[in-house]
Amino acid sequence: MRPKLMLVAGIVIGALVLIYLSLTIPGPYSQPTNSTRASVILAPPAPEPGMSQPVTESTTPQAPDDLLVLQSAQRDLYGDGKKENVILYIQNEDNWPRYLRLMVDGDEKVRLRLEDGYTLGDVQFADLDNDGVDDVLLYQDCTGSSGARLLDVYRPSRGPWQRIFAAPYNAGDFNNRYVVKYIGDYQMSFVDQQTWLKSMIKLDRETHQGMEDLLEQSHPWVDPIADYRFTDVDGDGAHEIIAIQRVVGVAHVDTIAELRTTYKLEDGMYRPILEALTTPGDPVTGAVRVLSKVPL
Repeated sequence: MRPKLMLVAGIVIGALVLIYLSLTIPGPYSQPTNSTRASVILAPPAPEPGMSQPVTESTTPQAPDDLLVLQSAQRDLYGDGKKENVILYIQNEDNWPRYLRLMVDGDEKVRLRLEDGYTLGDVQFADLDNDGVDDVLLYQDCTGSSGARLLDVYRPSRGPWQRIFAAPYNAGDFNNRYVVKYIGDYQMSFVDQQTWLKSMIKLDRETHQGMEDLLEQSHPWVDPIADYRFTDVDGDGAHEIIAIQRVVGVAHVDTIAELRTTYKLEDGMYRPILEALTTPGDPVTGAVRVLSKVPL
């Protein structure tokens, strides 16, 4: 019975957190207000196995008046053995975070407008295409309970940089793309009305037993992208990007499945090639079981 108690407690705690967040912090799709808020620096997450380490802060340079330094580091971006000074700034507009600006040796290489609800930034490096030179991974993060995260990947050069991947914005079910319904007997039906990926999701009976009325009244949904995996799926040396969205049952704590979209590097750009619905990742190993998949 312990899993069910944890789920019930999680629902109650999650509801209280959502009430607090709705009063204080915009969610992933809410509009920002004009009130003044302090900017927050996001600590870089742990890197994928075999990937390069995230940026560590070095001596913080003096930022222009309208910019705040989020991260700074020295990095060999061009593979010539010389390290460049890399600085990620966030720029406010009307007292609200609006732009991420990436400078290399004082030259602006990327200016990215933050999407609505995304107020944090993070830069990391990884050699995704296996050419011996790191690509630049620029994240946008939101403070909502979904943990939504956008990713843009750039190929650095001494001239203009090329963006080779951009995660889709509003990849949740706010556009009625996904239909998730409880159909009884501890099962959910799932349909992606854009790709027509269809599947049945079997719920854990022990966790959801005694919650039938709550399940009948629930409105399951698909969260925006909250995580990414970088792995060489086909063994060609280049890493595929797997964008992960949670399928949520009765509350955010109740992840019932994951929607995983795989992007492959083709002709210098990452393009979607596969969509799969899987079981939630194992909390220890991260392993999943594919429920259904469709090529893109």
